[in-house]
Amino acid sequence: MTDPSKYVFNHTMIRVKDPEASVKFYTEVVGMKLITKLDFEESKFSLYFLAYVDSVPESEEERKKLAFSIPGVLELTHNWGTENQTDFAYCNGNTDNGKGFGHIAIVVDDIQKACERFDSLGVKFVKKLTDGKMKNIAFIADPDNYWVEVIANPRNGAPSTLYLTLLFSVMAMMTSAAPSNKACHRLTEPHANAVCKFHCNNAGYLLGECGRDGICLCRTE
Repeated sequence: MTDPSKYVFNHTMIRVKDPEASVKFYTEVVGMKLITKLDFEESKFSLYFLAYVDSVPESEEERKKLAFSIPGVLELTHNWGTENQTDFAYCNGNTDNGKGFGHIAIVVDDIQKACERFDSLGVKFVKKLTDGKMKNIAFIADPDNYWVEVIANPRNGAPSTLYLTLLFSVMAMMTSAAPSNKACHRLTEPHANAVCKFHCNNAGYLLGECGRDGICLCRTE
């Protein structure tokens, strides 16, 4: 017998154009550590495994064991040569012609200071803390324009139950195979930003406000 309760969500994989830029972003900007890199010369691709760990083993064998035994690992897949193709780009899952994947999320100890740091490093913001109605989260973009949600650690001044309910509802709808726009189909006002538009088009009715009377209430007044 196998016990599903002992299973672990190990990793998620995204494809990247330029591994040097992506690894630099996830290590120097977001603070992960590169655990190991696996090259597949015959198939011409490489895999990079990153995670939040205290230390990385010296031996390659132990690095591999670590990468495939802990939760919360990010796998970056690089198909060789894409970094040299000027017109090449991956779909980040949040465009009108290719919705699917939504984002990854990280929890930070101080979201205000974290966002100030991201800003000082020149990181692209999809949504700043000051944008829209939800002031407890931000979205930044990696070199391939994948969205990274930045969440305040609820143990460091826990957000309200209402906020958590809205957050989990939005996250659930963002991964839905059949997005709904039943509350927001009459929108006439401009959205505050790309995240606002995405939430409205895919999960606005769960917020309980956006779309009321045909007006997007997520927008900045």
